[in-house]
Amino acid sequence: MCPAIWERAVEHIKENSPGVNPYAAATATLQKAQILKKGTRQLTAFGKKRQAMGAKKRHAHPLATGGVAKGPGLGRAGRTSAP
Repeated sequence: MCPAIWERAVEHIKENSPGVNPYAAATATLQKAQILKKGTRQLTAFGKKRQAMGAKKRHAHPLATGGVAKGPGLGRAGRTSAP
């Protein structure tokens, strides 16, 4: 059985990217993000943490933005600019 995070990615790709193989795209994307083990659809330790978060929490988590904090005046470390 495939992980829920993979199934959600497949559904998202089906809805938003016609003409793309959603199964291959979801697998490749999640393997590149180190959520799935290379060559499989098994979760890594990191993937288990991400899946446990749920979709809403994953979206708001700093990893969803590449580690860059969101908001005005916030730099890479999440601090305001120097005076």
